[in-house]
Amino acid sequence: AETLFTSVLRAHRRHGLGSAVKAAGVRALVAEGVRTLRTGGAGDNVASLAANRALGYEVDERWVTLTR
Repeated sequence: AETLFTSVLRAHRRHGLGSAVKAAGVRALVAEGVRTLRTGGAGDNVASLAANRALGYEVDERWVTLTR
């Protein structure tokens, strides 16, 4: 399974809401028998990286997005 976006409005950040939502999703998927989970995030988003690491995610590849 793959989660794509977990967003929190700026006014409500730094209260653990994103982490709580993401953790609930992980628990629900694991309860359904999912064994492989993937997620993504910006490499410079310290909060996102910390939240994902706290849930057991590890960086396994990096993507580069090119815009024009």
